[in-house]
Amino acid sequence: MSRSLAIDPETNSIYICYFGNNRVQTDVNSLNVYYTDSALSHTVGSKGKKELEFDDPRGVVVSIEKDLICICDWSNNRVQCLNLQDYSFKSLISDVCHPKDVRLTSQEVVVLMEGGKCIRFYNYSHQLFLDIITYGEDNQVGLSSHLCIGLDSNILITDHSDFCHCVLMFSISEKLIHKIGEYAEDRGQFKSQKVLQ
Repeated sequence: MSRSLAIDPETNSIYICYFGNNRVQTDVNSLNVYYTDSALSHTVGSKGKKELEFDDPRGVVVSIEKDLICICDWSNNRVQCLNLQDYSFKSLISDVCHPKDVRLTSQEVVVLMEGGKCIRFYNYSHQLFLDIITYGEDNQVGLSSHLCIGLDSNILITDHSDFCHCVLMFSISEKLIHKIGEYAEDRGQFKSQKVLQ
């Protein structure tokens, strides 16, 4: 079962995270790399806790400029960063709790955490410099799934909890700016929405 994907337009590669039951599938808990003609070119990882091993990998992001692939290793409570050229282990962000999604900007690694219910900002040396809490009196997020960062630096996350299927927009100053949608099937409403691109 696939969890997340990213596309590298320069090499026409597609990166897909897989999870599931190892008795049913052999390519689970791994990052598979495909060319756009669907040919499998690489499989990275297996189930485990060591470098280049995963337990329920979630979000994945690719940066050509940084020569980097980052993968949310959800059950291992970490984000693994790999070298884009040879898929070797590069570094680790380990002070996260159930990371769901990750994005890269020119200055930051941005991690959406299900545990702790926050968006966490790191520099490329993996030093934490900002947390945006997504759950509290003003910011009510139940089950966050995916995030994206707009050109205006605002952050959008999806919430697919039982009664709050919506997209929430946060500013870099930690304020909830806007809530889009509600749980239903009509225009402007969502049912089981999870992905932002």
